[in-house]
Amino acid sequence: MTATLGTLAACNVNGSAIHGLQGSSVDPGIVAQALASDGYESPTRVLLADQQPAADFDSSALDTLLALNSSKFAYEGVALSGNGFEGFFATLSADGGRASTGTQFAVANGLLIPVSLVVPHDGPGTITSRVIGRSSDGATVPIAVSTGQSLPAYAAHNEYSAGPCEYNGTAIDKVQRVQVDFNIRVEVLQGDGDIYSDTVVRMSAQPMITISTLDVAIANAIGIGGVRQGETDSDIYLRKWDVAGNRVATGSAVHIKLSIQGNNSLIYPAAVRASQHAIGGVDVIYSPIFDGTNPVITVATTSAIS
Repeated sequence: MTATLGTLAACNVNGSAIHGLQGSSVDPGIVAQALASDGYESPTRVLLADQQPAADFDSSALDTLLALNSSKFAYEGVALSGNGFEGFFATLSADGGRASTGTQFAVANGLLIPVSLVVPHDGPGTITSRVIGRSSDGATVPIAVSTGQSLPAYAAHNEYSAGPCEYNGTAIDKVQRVQVDFNIRVEVLQGDGDIYSDTVVRMSAQPMITISTLDVAIANAIGIGGVRQGETDSDIYLRKWDVAGNRVATGSAVHIKLSIQGNNSLIYPAAVRASQHAIGGVDVIYSPIFDGTNPVITVATTSAIS
């Protein structure tokens, strides 16, 4: 039997291609229970208790993903619809070439959520996203696999690096990295003796933003006890790179802006660190809240840097 070799390819979400993938994995999510009885040492049966398919992928197409669900992807994720999630592994031929087809793993129902966003100042950032699948009715298998499927067509995508960052309108100098941990928690449910889980519920979203800077005195500027978010937004910019690999001018309305608007959100310094023959640094933490009006994070993907 000849093995089918595969490698990374773009994926589809709700019928639209997601490019810029740096890694992906698909887990069929079989939950098995091995049971022993009557004093036997070894199991006498294995039950298929549930199947909760999941997929993770890292992509540098930050604008494409953050714009999903009317730019609410950062704190809500997006429900799968239509064809849902389609993950591909491009087929490799015996002579080393790549085919235009591959193996497809499809999850039609469930939720796609962001896990983390990591963006250095000197290179492209990536966002890690997770697919949490479910059955449509508790009886239908929630994931399908097929071979010889057409791969998403190539398309150029935008890249972004960390740009200027502010707290309450005050600039943070020498930003080295922006990281967002989205912390969306979901519950996957089944009942009534169904074979598969048929419900995915978003329970909470508690994002945390970390700005790494070389300005160790920022701890004094912010205050060692932190500062509350006021009326002036705290903006975090991700600077776009053009197709030639150059940073785009600040005045062009093509950059990504993450904004913290919730009054009384907390902004505070973490540990200041340094080592022998190395420049020190400090992390600034944003812990945003929902203030009854503004979402925890607002996202604009066509913003000028001001």
